[in-house]
Amino acid sequence: MRIYREAKEIQKSLDNKKELPKKYRIDNELVDVTYSYQTKLKELGKEEGLKLVMSAAIARREGFFCIKSCENLTLKQTLDTYRKKDSIEKIFNSLKNEIEIKSLRVWSDDSIYGAILIGFIAQIFMSLI
Repeated sequence: MRIYREAKEIQKSLDNKKELPKKYRIDNELVDVTYSYQTKLKELGKEEGLKLVMSAAIARREGFFCIKSCENLTLKQTLDTYRKKDSIEKIFNSLKNEIEIKSLRVWSDDSIYGAILIGFIAQIFMSLI
């Protein structure tokens, strides 16, 4: 839909013989740019245009994946949790490699909470520096 809206915006500028919106131009005095735009929107309707964009966006290499959980989550909750995983992994990687917290797997719960709290405080100071 974003690509289609951009094409509509360009076509509208061309039809009204107006300058293109700034985000489609290079605005630099040292760069001499000559460009022309031509959209396919005059020949295609909205449905055909969207089908064309979709077929170009899908490379047939997307694949499938399966997420299993012992929790009873909805699809949206499962995907949100899966997507947050990357940021959590980066935080723990930073704790282990930059802050150099020792392995947490053999500590008591209170020790783990304390170490993570101190690690996060250390990360805050590191980012402020």
